[in-house]
Amino acid sequence: MNKMIAKIKNILKNLEFQKQYYLDSLFPKEGQSIPSLRFKGFSEEWKENTIGKIFDIHGGRQIKDIDVTFAIPYINIPDMDMLENKIYIKTSSMFCNSTKTYNEGIIFATTGESIKKNRNRVIEIPACFNSTISIIIKKENIELSYLFFHYLLQNIDLGSFLKGSLNPPSFDKDSFLEYHFSLPSIIEQQVIANFLSKLDGLIEREREQLKNMEQQKQYYLDNLFPKEGQSVPSLRFKGFKGAWKMKILYDIKHEHGNRIITKERQSGNLPLVTAGFQNEGIADYITKPNKNKIYNNCLTIDMFGNIFIRRYDFVCDDNIYPFFGPIDYLYCLYGFLSTKLHFNYSVQFREHQMKELNIFSPNNTNEQKRITSFLMEVCE
Repeated sequence: MNKMIAKIKNILKNLEFQKQYYLDSLFPKEGQSIPSLRFKGFSEEWKENTIGKIFDIHGGRQIKDIDVTFAIPYINIPDMDMLENKIYIKTSSMFCNSTKTYNEGIIFATTGESIKKNRNRVIEIPACFNSTISIIIKKENIELSYLFFHYLLQNIDLGSFLKGSLNPPSFDKDSFLEYHFSLPSIIEQQVIANFLSKLDGLIEREREQLKNMEQQKQYYLDNLFPKEGQSVPSLRFKGFKGAWKMKILYDIKHEHGNRIITKERQSGNLPLVTAGFQNEGIADYITKPNKNKIYNNCLTIDMFGNIFIRRYDFVCDDNIYPFFGPIDYLYCLYGFLSTKLHFNYSVQFREHQMKELNIFSPNNTNEQKRITSFLMEVCE
């Protein structure tokens, strides 16, 4: 499952890179009237406009009478991050009965750190929103696709329209309305918007698949091993009973990696493992330094509590603790510790923490083997 998770993450990374490329290429750069990349059949220059010529802008308002049983979505900034609201607003965490609603437009945050995230969402249903959000609505007789402008806005740094020394600074509506941009024909707008919308759909499907796989993996890691204060897991393979045995982590055979300074690193084929989750903490490939051992078939824990089973030759620096034992036992140790180590730069994982950490593992070696077999499917 780890390999599949890593594969999906790589697909997501590539799709997000593609999206940024198209956002950069399908819209004209500042001072230009045509984009560098166009769909076949379009050649006309885009017409220069200002946001104020195309849109009216309105601020939100505070509504006291809100409840989940009411009918009209009452949008707050966190609602813009809901999975259902990635492009179009479809729901909210709270609702109201206000008669003053907006039925179309684009909303975006206009305060502090929230505006710097450059989020905007399209409104196509009656909705209200609070005073931290503004809406732009196209003027009469303007041919404009809201979905197209949703993507165009992603190329505009909304945070640049903050002004003043107040904390938080205020949104400079006048400067925003004077912002210059170029607009193509409505047909070209629709083609661009539909293309980017399909790409967003692919990204969201991959994100959902990744979320489901990570939740499934986490479920097994949470339930196949005893929770704090318990000696048996809540989920157990058929045929196994009895309490698990306890041991102090420090008593499990382990070593501490040696510091490797930069000048000692010579390019080679040995993975150099250091602290970090990305790429399983592999920072480089080097030849073996004189004072460092080559490890294999062990479990490693780094200074942040990241934990991996390594069944390949590697060297490591002094941010790593390799642990040794039968491979079935190491997989059980991995599963038990994977949800229990929470460290950071301020509180690092070191040997004194090992002396305070109780480890539980099956007494029955067959249960160890059964868990190992399962974890190898789930975690590799």
